[in-house]
Amino acid sequence: AEALRVEFRVPEKRWWRLKLAGLSQAHAWEELWRFSQARRAPISLRLFAEACIEHDAPAEAERYVRRLPPAEAVPLLLRIGAVDGARRLAAANKEKMPELLKLVAEHERG
Repeated sequence: AEALRVEFRVPEKRWWRLKLAGLSQAHAWEELWRFSQARRAPISLRLFAEACIEHDAPAEAERYVRRLPPAEAVPLLLRIGAVDGARRLAAANKEKMPELLKLVAEHERG
């Protein structure tokens, strides 16, 4: 596969997105995790979390969410139903990002 990427000059970001899509569709979660760890990803880890959510794997998504900045992590935690984790993270960052607590409160109200 890597040889094809080089031969057809597939840009690195596109290659990562294609591999992310393929591994998540195949539910190859451990391979996806190793892929994300291989080296610094040229795409956001948010995309890895969203792919896991899209394929009904919230526990896998949480692995990536833990590595994201709070502003990205809190909404994703709420999407996977980890309200307690979202609340803790928002409370820990309430000085710098008070909007995160508001987001959690709005989510809890429905």
